[in-house]
Amino acid sequence: MTVFSHYRKALEALLGAKNPIFILLQSVDADALGSTMALVHALEKAGVQPTIFCASAIPTFLQFLVKGRVIENDGNKLNLEHYDLAIVTDAGSIHRTGIQSKLEAYVQNGGRLLNIDHHHVHEPFGTVNLIDEMASATAVLVYDILKLGGWAIDADIATSILVGIVADTDNFSNAGTTMRALTIAAECYAKGAEVRQVWRGLYRHQPLQALQLWGLILSRLERNDRWGIVATIILQEDFKRHGLSDEAIDGLANFLSSLSDTKATMVLTEILDNQIKGSLRTTRDDIDVSKLATALGGGGHKKAAGFTVPGRLVRTEQGWRIV
Repeated sequence: MTVFSHYRKALEALLGAKNPIFILLQSVDADALGSTMALVHALEKAGVQPTIFCASAIPTFLQFLVKGRVIENDGNKLNLEHYDLAIVTDAGSIHRTGIQSKLEAYVQNGGRLLNIDHHHVHEPFGTVNLIDEMASATAVLVYDILKLGGWAIDADIATSILVGIVADTDNFSNAGTTMRALTIAAECYAKGAEVRQVWRGLYRHQPLQALQLWGLILSRLERNDRWGIVATIILQEDFKRHGLSDEAIDGLANFLSSLSDTKATMVLTEILDNQIKGSLRTTRDDIDVSKLATALGGGGHKKAAGFTVPGRLVRTEQGWRIV
């Protein structure tokens, strides 16, 4: 099957939907939300009113994309059988939705699931899959779908797409920055994307307490000379002490990737229910952090990946350990 046919099948699924639901990632990020909202705007212009579900709260700094829409968040009340199409964007694996069992049951019962993603490590879990790991962001794939379908790119769609591209290229600074990404970003700007709002939302949203928390986290940086990895940890009590949620550390992993003389960086964060989230980054072409993430049950890209493992962080004489 050609790449074009994958786009065509994704477009046909969207055009045929009368009552679709978008399933956002749990702990949704900018590319996932931007990609979803671009499609939501397009479908609304076509007279379709999609439902949006997210198993966690939308980060405050991304609320401007939602524009006051209701986001369903009670998985216990969610009945996917009411919908003729479920759409998941930017999910390297189905478990990242937080409702894996519901989605799998939906598909087994004949439901249609559209899966749009660009991750280097990906498990195609949809009945229709559009996956292109060469794309800078899932938002790029969404842009191509909309252009193929003849949708006009208005200011709302342009803003949503731009958010995804800017976030996943780290403001056009990482290896994902391609000529195509820059060209699409330029068109978004020309179509009225709220560039200042995108910049403020992604890079100018931290309160003083967040910077103080970053200082604490940076003070814990340790280097493993054998493996050339620099790592740090974040405890649940750190968030409580500073009166913050985990969105306060958004961008930290990318910031640490700027360290010189380092093969890779890792941030381990305690999250709820005795779980630890790991974020891996590298800027080197000869290292693929997604391999480690995949081995630990996660996934991602060659230079940016993540995983979640059970346990909690404890300080020992040998350093921090997961127990």
